Amino acid sequence: SVGGAGTLNTGNLAVTGTVQADILGSILGDRLAVTGSVDITGATLALTAPNPVAGGSKFTIIDNDSTDAVIGTFANLPNEGDTISVGGQDYTISYVGGTDNNDVVLTRVATAVPNVASFTINDGSAQRSRITSITVNFAGTVNAGDLTGLGAIQLNRPESGPATTIVQTGATGANGLITVAQLSPTSVLLTFSNANGSPSFPGSSIQFGSLSDGRWQLRIPSAGNYASNPAVPAQQIRRLFGDINGDGTVDGTTDFAQFGGVFGTSPGVGMSAFDFNNDGTIDGSTDFAEFGARFGLTV
Repeated sequence: SVGGAGTLNTGNLAVTGTVQADILGSILGDRLAVTGSVDITGATLALTAPNPVAGGSKFTIIDNDSTDAVIGTFANLPNEGDTISVGGQDYTISYVGGTDNNDVVLTRVATAVPNVASFTINDGSAQRSRITSITVNFAGTVNAGDLTGLGAIQLNRPESGPATTIVQTGATGANGLITVAQLSPTSVLLTFSNANGSPSFPGSSIQFGSLSDGRWQLRIPSAGNYASNPAVPAQQIRRLFGDINGDGTVDGTTDFAQFGGVFGTSPGVGMSAFDFNNDGTIDGSTDFAEFGARFGLTV
């Protein structure tokens, strides 16, 4: 191991023990850069990959200079194309990878994504004042790594046009980013942030970890081209800050009464939905101002 994801430069390499490779994401991975000969006869490959990795991602674990072939193979992966499994993800090995056909390369094997069975907004509570997560349940076994590539999961606003993707996996820059985590063999958890690291900015789709106001549609192209149907109540994703009972309106009967009951406090379970900027306090300078700006509105 080179001690976390990184590169170790070396001369002639002859290994008979264990080569520890760590894959920490779809780009980062341990790499041995060898100037000289490579002999791994009798060595064993040990692999760790704690995070979801997109299908098709390639990791050069031994970058062999020049055109000389790798001598030998790993004892636990003796054949070209053998598979090693870690964290529910499969990787195939090649001893003739890279541009000179002499690197040792691992490739994450993509698996089919089953159809979507259902999804749950937040923790299943009615509030739509802040939407900070969505749990997606599939009809079969799914691997979160197969849902991390650019656009693998998308959230858009239908009123902006079906082709307008506002928040997605793999986003960069000032775009909304979906992060995918494995919850169970058949479900994943989606959380949201801005790809540029800012908690919120004018016009941003993500406001302090929540989807911004509006009607959203969930799309997962690899899952049978799934798109949530806004006409079906169970598939509606409507966020409006202040809407504590999920009826699509910020009113005085329920929403204002509950807001007033927690104003000036540090929110407990459930009432954090009134904490617009997620600073741990329901105050007047931000939270009440944002609530008041939406009072009487419907989404």
